[in-house]
Amino acid sequence: MNAPFSIWSQYYNTEEPEEAILEFEKDGVTHIELSHEHGSAILARDGDYRENGRKFKEFMAEHGITATQGHLAFPSLIVCEGESFIDYIVRQAELYEAIGIKCSVLHCDYMRGVDVTDEDIFEKNVVALKEVARRTAHIDMYICLENLGGGAPVGIDPILELIKRVGSPKFAICLDTGHLNRTKTSSQKEFLVKGGSLIKALHVHDNDGGEDQHILPFSRGNIDWQDFIDGLREINYEGMFNYEIPGDSKNCPREVLHQKTKLVKATYDYLMKM
Repeated sequence: MNAPFSIWSQYYNTEEPEEAILEFEKDGVTHIELSHEHGSAILARDGDYRENGRKFKEFMAEHGITATQGHLAFPSLIVCEGESFIDYIVRQAELYEAIGIKCSVLHCDYMRGVDVTDEDIFEKNVVALKEVARRTAHIDMYICLENLGGGAPVGIDPILELIKRVGSPKFAICLDTGHLNRTKTSSQKEFLVKGGSLIKALHVHDNDGGEDQHILPFSRGNIDWQDFIDGLREINYEGMFNYEIPGDSKNCPREVLHQKTKLVKATYDYLMKM
């Protein structure tokens, strides 16, 4: 297993992604997941968005940092809003390709507040994802569907069925450890083993099983981390070992965050030795 240490860029809660890069450089962090906030900020800049992406890639390289994973916009795929939002997803994916991102993470549509059945939600997501696949065929990037904390799809089986129905090699899977701990549709290892080579991205964080707390491993959460690591080793996972921990970083002073990054790294080192 080769899974480099990574943190999502909104760990340093800044409007400007370049500012976050400078903070990560101080910490010796070399890999990040570009957050949807920072991706959207770059996309909104004046000028050609692909050229802006290439400039950001160059800026990161000057500071020894690479973004090989990125999160597409929230609330991501809104199928009931149709073509306009798919347009946005496609442009953001093109931006991410220019930045050098190889795996982007996407939520399917919960369709909250819409009076439809779970079966209808699933079918509408199939239709929308087929369109995303068609319009991103030219982009060298996996789009990794994330298991959600509520809505569809939640567990590994519906995600696999969704990818099968869409029928595109473009799609892969992001395991969100905290979401899985809340929904309890399987163990961490079972999810990973069933997903196999389709597991291309991770959102690593913990919770107590009740709320989506997005906290560090080995604090007040109850995820079985040995089970998780066993699963990663069994599938020989080689993507980013990416932490998504706003529960430990939101409203935290910058000086404290720099110290806390050492603790984040310590949990990674410990997990890699399990």
